[in-house]
Order: sequence, then structure tokens, then C-alpha cells
Amino acid sequence: MRVAVILVWRPKNFPDWDGRSSPAAATIPRALAYDRWTAPYSAIHIASLLPREWEIEIVHEGIRDVDVEMDVDAVFLSTMDFCAPRARRLARAFRARGVKVIVGGLYPTLNPGYFANEADAIVVGEAEPVIPRLVQDLKRRQLLPVYQANGIADLSDLPVPRFDLVETAYTAPLGYEVTRGCPFTCSFCVLSAIRSPFRRRPIPHVVRDLRAMPGTWTWMQRKLVTFWDNNLGADRAYFRDLCEGLVPLKRFWATQTSIDTITPESARLMSKAGCRYI
Repeated sequence: MRVAVILVWRPKNFPDWDGRSSPAAATIPRALAYDRWTAPYSAIHIASLLPREWEIEIVHEGIRDVDVEMDVDAVFLSTMDFCAPRARRLARAFRARGVKVIVGGLYPTLNPGYFANEADAIVVGEAEPVIPRLVQDLKRRQLLPVYQANGIADLSDLPVPRFDLVETAYTAPLGYEVTRGCPFTCSFCVLSAIRSPFRRRPIPHVVRDLRAMPGTWTWMQRKLVTFWDNNLGADRAYFRDLCEGLVPLKRFWATQTSIDTITPESARLMSKAGCRYI
């Protein structure tokens, strides 16, 4: 089976954007029409959950537009709220050609009705609990309208991300997720709405995965890592052990963490482990 995993994107504050060939794109400065710095994590993770014998292409719209005429049997569209109108238009275009469309991500989880009658299947919640059933249904071309995750993923069971599928147009193609969720319930944060509990990936698995990058990448691409965690340092004991585990890898990395994580002691260890900005 030929599938594409598409991370839908558009420049913020330009709601009429519909790809770089659209009329709206002509009014946007070129620097805002791309997002080439660091690769997201979600697409390479979704691809890793799919059968290895499938032909899989990843498309990050931050660096290239989707070709709606691409030769695929199915597409997985991942979208956030500000990209949802673009995702819905793409879903319509693919379905018009008979391509199966599966939509998931933050916005479909919070508002699945937005994609009702626009996609063949909507994934609500985390992908890992529903992917096995979804894959079997897709092979039979008998998808359910909604796949509701009734549990959460065990991060110790996650496979190595498909770094081999990332477009090398990114300056830093190595995006990764060490933890998931956040222990805090801040009223302004979307995580409070989806109630994703804080979980940690086993540190040996983190080291394994960060060593799995393609040897064809440039020195700089192999050197830089972006941890897309919402609050990497929330568990201080785990964060300390993680930093110690990262020291031998000699990578430079960036992340997000709450300010209470930073103490003189932790800052020195983060620097030793390769942290260069937060």
C-alpha cells in the first residue's frame, strides 16, 4: 500500500493561504512562506507505527506543498487548529480522487465534528491505541468514521521514529519527543483540555533512537536535536538522569520546560549535556 503522512501547515496570520501557488501566497514575504528550521516529530512517529512493507512518503508543508495528485492509496493528515481549514480542503481534494483520508492531531481530537463528512476516518485522541485496528480496516478499505482512543500510549513500546523519511531541506531534521503531557493544569494551556497525563520514555530508548539518524545527513543535521516536549524537565529526577544519558552523545539540543526546572545545578548539567537554548 502506498500512503502519505502529511503534516498540514500554513503561515500564521494568513488564513487565506492555500499553498505557495495560491493568490494569497503572493502577498506573503518569502521568509514567512517556509518553516525550514527544525522538523516536527509527529509525522515521523506516525510513519513508524505503520507497516514497514508499505510505501510511505512524508510531506511537511512547512517546506513543500502537498501534491494532491500524488500516487497514493491513503493519506494521513495531521493538523492543529490554525491549519484546520487547509486540512479540510486537502481532505476534499484527495477524496475526490478516491484516496482514503484519515485525519488526526490536536484539532480533530478537540473538534472532530469539523471534519465530519470531509474525511473517511477521524482519529480522536492518541494514535497508538487505535493504529492497529485502523491499519487492518484500511487494508480492507472499510474504515470506521471515528477511531476513539480509549486509553493512552505506553511510551516504552514506541518504535524508532522514521528519521529516514524526513526531508533533508530542514536545517535540523531530528525532532523528537522524550516525554508526553504535563503534570500541570494551567488554565491557558490546551493540554488541560485534552488531559494528557505526563509520561516518560525509557532513557535507554531515547539514546537508541537518537543514534538511529541516517548517516547521509550532514554533520550539522546529525548534531542538532529538537525535543518537542511540552515540559521536558517536569520530573526533575528523570530530567537529571536524561541529561546524564545525553552527555556521551555530544549533541546540541533545544527544548521547552517550565522555569522552575532551571537551577544553577540543573543549568550546569544541561549545558554539559548539550542544551543550547530553551
